[in-house]
Amino acid sequence: MNVHNGTNANDTNVYQKSVALNSLTNAQKFKLDYVSSTGGYYLRAMCSSNGTNRVLDVYKLNGFVSNTSNVQIYDPTDSLAQHWFIIGLGGYNFKIVPRTDMSLALTAYGDSDGTSSGTTSTSAGNIFLSTFTGSNYQQWTIYDSNLNTCHSGVNGTANGLPGTISTGSIDINEGNTFQGTYFLKNNFFDHYAEIEDQEMVAGNNVNRWDFHGEETERWVFILNEAGYYVIYSANSTGTIYYMGVDGDSTSPGADIVLRTGSITNAMKWKVEPTYSGAYRLTPKSASSMAIAVNISLSNLHLKQQIYSFDSDYKDEWIILPTKYSATVYNFFDYGYCVRYGESETVSANKIDLYINSVSEQYINLLSLDLAIPAVTYYSSAIDTCKGTVDAGNIDTLCSHANPHTILFDGINSVSSHFIGNTSPSGNNVISKAYWSGHRIQTYSGISEYNRCYSSGSSIYMVEISSSLDRNINSKGVLMHELNHQFGAPDHYHEILPDGSCRGGNICSVCGESELKRPTTCIMNNPRIDIFSSTVICSGCKDDIIYHLEDHH
Repeated sequence: MNVHNGTNANDTNVYQKSVALNSLTNAQKFKLDYVSSTGGYYLRAMCSSNGTNRVLDVYKLNGFVSNTSNVQIYDPTDSLAQHWFIIGLGGYNFKIVPRTDMSLALTAYGDSDGTSSGTTSTSAGNIFLSTFTGSNYQQWTIYDSNLNTCHSGVNGTANGLPGTISTGSIDINEGNTFQGTYFLKNNFFDHYAEIEDQEMVAGNNVNRWDFHGEETERWVFILNEAGYYVIYSANSTGTIYYMGVDGDSTSPGADIVLRTGSITNAMKWKVEPTYSGAYRLTPKSASSMAIAVNISLSNLHLKQQIYSFDSDYKDEWIILPTKYSATVYNFFDYGYCVRYGESETVSANKIDLYINSVSEQYINLLSLDLAIPAVTYYSSAIDTCKGTVDAGNIDTLCSHANPHTILFDGINSVSSHFIGNTSPSGNNVISKAYWSGHRIQTYSGISEYNRCYSSGSSIYMVEISSSLDRNINSKGVLMHELNHQFGAPDHYHEILPDGSCRGGNICSVCGESELKRPTTCIMNNPRIDIFSSTVICSGCKDDIIYHLEDHH
């Protein structure tokens, strides 16, 4: 990031410039000046009075910090356009977002050097604001004054940014640092910290709730001062809604609520590891307290309570990062509704439940964050073929001379129709799932039906289960097939026509002794409880992480 020619003047454009680290000048250096009232930073240009005057500034569009707004340096006169949050993304990468609208992030256009006059969002090398997508052009590496790379600290590793605050600037310190967006899971209940009724209003309660993965269950940690964080809702847009103790109370039983405005000690949190492996969240205003679930199980409000060393862990929290991301679109046909005797709305809600359960486990086990668009009805090839789908023909193959098959070997393959008639197209980070209750032949010419598959960027959820087994089987098979999308292999025992075993040398039954994988893994048996502690074995987990690191 470079101030044009190191010019110390208002409206001087800021753009990217290729410069060797050992040749950096003050034009490429910025002082991160902490603002305690907001938890943000001024990015003070070192070319402006040695970092004591002009700051990185957003050129507002129609008076607002907006998508495509340019950045420049300017006198520090407008906090809404000049306060920045620096949020870790894992490894050595950060996103830099305006406090006013955290859905936006500093973005560079292309790989070229910028210019003084190139101030649009399509000017080569220019730096501007755009909606954060995770693009490489929105990820920034930060070096300290000794040219040491700062680690983002998302996974609690050393060299986190920021470390301690001294003389108005940032020092990098060793130690566990949280910096980024997390889910907070109670260590007693399988519930997550969430905003009551998802209403972004100052004073609204923070509750415990089932996992749903939406923004109101996501919390951003920013180090506020040495040893204390501010924690705000990732659902904040414009106004920042911090987690704090109601009314700055220091008494047990005070509610944990959303707060706005100046940051008080009741909005600053110490994050300390506990013997259980979870964390205690203590307000600076009351060092003997911690965030806890309500003692009354019928009251969902989180409270400030005196921390106790006991075994119920109601006052301890598992902090779950979101390191990787993917999107899964789900489609179901009318055959699915008929199979289970339910309306389209009920079918959609059931599928949403299954995918949300898998999503929760991916957060817990893999730091994989699934985006889940609304479940959608789709008129499949077999729906169309049968015309009226009912209980009388749900188990009947269609009347074609070459009946519909799941995969691509037949002229009437279900997969071809699904791929061609649903959108968007899949890719490395987008998968599509087709749910059907029709009886469908797997391949033409063989007597096998309703085998679930992962192929390309699509999965085919054609599992037919009894009403008693449907819940566990649907979740298990869905995780199994999605694991394929993310790089995990089968290791169940199945002899193929050529005499080989599908599981190969990692087969849980006939694999090589040092390579065979556990029978408890879902890649050996899909129809198991996905919340089992052994649901994904270490070998499959390594395979998935390798894929996620490469593609997500």
